[in-house]
Amino acid sequence: MHELLRNLQSGDLVLDLGCADGSFHAENSPYTVIRIDLERGPAVSANFAQADAARLPFRDHSFNVVISNHSLEHFD
Repeated sequence: MHELLRNLQSGDLVLDLGCADGSFHAENSPYTVIRIDLERGPAVSANFAQADAARLPFRDHSFNVVISNHSLEHFD
C-alpha cells in the first residue's frame, strides 16, 4: 500500500475502500483520498461517502489507486 501511495502526484485520487475512519494517514499528502464504507465511523473525514463497494457512486477509472486494506475479508 505505501509503495503505491509514495508514487502519487498532486491531484491524484485515491479510493480507500471499506475503511471505516480510514486505513492510512493522508494528512499533508499531495493526493486526495475519498474514503468509502457501509457505515459511518465516529471520526469520519470530510471526504467520506457511505456506499456499498459493489455499487460505488463513481464513474469507472475515476481513481489512480484503490486501497482495500483490512476489508476484503468482510466482502461476500
